[in-house]
Amino acid sequence: MNSIVRKTLILLALIAVGIFVYRIVTGPNMMKVDEEEESKETVTQDPAVEIIPGIISEVVYTNEGFSPLEHTGEVDTAIIFKNNSQAPLEIEFIDRPELNMYEILPGEEGGSLPLSQIEVYEFRNANNPEHTGSIEILDDN
Repeated sequence: MNSIVRKTLILLALIAVGIFVYRIVTGPNMMKVDEEEESKETVTQDPAVEIIPGIISEVVYTNEGFSPLEHTGEVDTAIIFKNNSQAPLEIEFIDRPELNMYEILPGEEGGSLPLSQIEVYEFRNANNPEHTGSIEILDDN
């Protein structure tokens, strides 16, 4: 009986270490968008865009800054940042550092975790702080 318990604990420890290493390697705030999710996007180049709840919306970053600049959405909206500039992009959420994203190279995409608090999330390019944008999460009732 002791042998079975010990083997089970070792197995659980190995699984936990594997998950920990995976999270470090992939980054907790980075996710790739598959083609099925991309087809659900509601993206325009208007200065303000309404986002459907639970849908991933794309924000394009160019050498001139973010487009669109402002969003509104409901709880659990997520944003995919696409870097169409010629320089690396590092997303920094001004009042929510736990959402900050690591470097997104030119031509690549990175995603935010679902935004679950009713508030205005302001973000900027940490490498070019004058380039800012925001998303306002509204009550879905």
